[in-house]
Amino acid sequence: MRILTLFARYGNAIYPEAEKNLAALLEDRFPNTAKEYIWIDSKLPPEFAQTISPHVTLLGSDNTHWEFGAWSRGLERARTSIHGYDFVFLVTSAFQRFYTAYLERLSETFLRILRTRQAAAGHLEAYNTPVTFMGVRFQSWLRSSFIILPSSVAAMLGSTVSLPDATRFFSGNPEAPFREDAPLCEQYKRNIISWLTGEGTGQGVIWHSRFTLTQETMAYFGEKARAILNEMALSNRLRALGCALVDATWLDSVMLKSQVPGIFPSWKEQVASRDFAALSLPDCGEDRRLDRYARLNERWPAETLLPFTIGMHQLWLIDATLRNVFDLQKREGQLLYAAWLLANAPDYPGLDLNRHRERYPEFAEAAYATINPNGIPLPAALYAVYLTRSDLARLDLQAVPGGTNLWSSLLQENHPVFQRCPALLERLAEDVPEAGLPLGLYAVWLNREDLRVAFPNLAEPAARAALWGNLLVSEDGIFQCCPALLERLAEDVPEAGLPLGLYAVWLNREDLRAAFPDLAEPAARAALWGNLLASGDGIFQRCPALLERLAEDVPEACLPLGLYAVWLYREDLRAAFPDLAEPAALATLWGNLLASEDGIFQHCPALLERLAEDVPEAGLPLGLYAVWRNREDLRAAFP
Repeated sequence: MRILTLFARYGNAIYPEAEKNLAALLEDRFPNTAKEYIWIDSKLPPEFAQTISPHVTLLGSDNTHWEFGAWSRGLERARTSIHGYDFVFLVTSAFQRFYTAYLERLSETFLRILRTRQAAAGHLEAYNTPVTFMGVRFQSWLRSSFIILPSSVAAMLGSTVSLPDATRFFSGNPEAPFREDAPLCEQYKRNIISWLTGEGTGQGVIWHSRFTLTQETMAYFGEKARAILNEMALSNRLRALGCALVDATWLDSVMLKSQVPGIFPSWKEQVASRDFAALSLPDCGEDRRLDRYARLNERWPAETLLPFTIGMHQLWLIDATLRNVFDLQKREGQLLYAAWLLANAPDYPGLDLNRHRERYPEFAEAAYATINPNGIPLPAALYAVYLTRSDLARLDLQAVPGGTNLWSSLLQENHPVFQRCPALLERLAEDVPEAGLPLGLYAVWLNREDLRVAFPNLAEPAARAALWGNLLVSEDGIFQCCPALLERLAEDVPEAGLPLGLYAVWLNREDLRAAFPDLAEPAARAALWGNLLASGDGIFQRCPALLERLAEDVPEACLPLGLYAVWLYREDLRAAFPDLAEPAALATLWGNLLASEDGIFQHCPALLERLAEDVPEAGLPLGLYAVWRNREDLRAAFP
């Protein structure tokens, strides 16, 4: 998730630590969420703009409308990018004044619930009786010091200033500061006047900065009253946009009980239960969050084939998509929901999946279970992701063998399912028979237009091998994802008489195809081995199993492949030992390479084991005969 915070201030003399405290709060509450800030300072000229850091921008703003004008300036700045965020936070520098315990109840779970609903959250305030403003009857609103908005709602608001011109509201007379024809009811007028200058609104709370209303204070009264009207009008506009208002304390309290309703109740019900919840859950310091979420990891008491916790059930309850897709009354629904959790939700607060995996191995295996939608075998984790993603629904899983297009899409976006369920990557080495390729390579081919153009016909063995070569040379990440694919490079390609790895490299390199045009000749194939060994080609580091092939015999040469390849590649050896039909020449070649400590023996230690084989003509093991043939002093001493 991504949050954009619009932080309104008027200089920093009154609240010098506000920015730092806000950043600390959001980091503590939303540690796994990306956060960006726009600070809007109404003490700076409106044209002022400065980048403070990659994630913080400072803007100036007109102070006519206080924080509402500042937020509007921030929304204007973010107009083109706002849909890239999940939420927009509207915050003032006074966010830590008055009652603030509700801020401690915010969490990433809290945001996930809001993200599935059209709702704004904060601290709900209310009058004792309803009032009317501009024809709208209301009684409650969100306190403007800290409001959480869905980004889509913030975009629809356009401006947070609801009253750009309030001159028609005020009379200029301290005896009756509101005009008789001002579009607010008499009770609303009395509430505002009493809050700013008198004994409050009848709820036992008195504003700390109340003042006496005189001709000298009329201008200030107008500014404060306009701010109150803008604050409450903002909530009315949110309701008009179909956005529910949610009290943060209430929502957190029902989250802990795993009782989040499908539709948010009225503000009266929220406030009534909120006040009880606020008393029953006092602030208790640093360990508070752990204590609050401890119950979420308790076993959900329902009888299910797979073990779920209260937190897992809660997450299912609050997300309409999960409820629609996974029927927890059925075995397959439970299996797929468990797989979805393993693939998607390890950072859900209070949901300790690592501990749950250890405690219930059968739960951990759910991700790898095979589901067969329409006869297509897919791992449950991938199919669960597919079911919950509307953008993936466009994929026709039957259009491509093995549902490989789903694998391809998730690999392309580097979906966390592969990090969270790493054994899935081993499946990439499995064959897709219809394509003649392992799943991993076929998925990459499907995902890259350049490869589909370059290798349009995978029915040809040469085309498939050339695809391997292309991906090896370009060091495509598929081989890091699934090292088991590299083991396939040692498999033979009968048509080429070579292992797949060497054939793929030969097809991909024009210089090799020119140097060794006819692979039907055993000598040409062995010479290719020698060329790649001498040049230190990375194919041998990628697939060490290829080196084991160097100990295999080449019947036409009466030599192991490794020695024959070196002989073919080195002109000096071919000149020194032109006739390999002679056993003595063969033994002398062995001796020469041993004496020169040729790297072929480091490449393939198994060659050294051949030194113990007998040479009947000499009556000696090959190793001793080779040394004798290679040393003049020994031949003289033992002629």
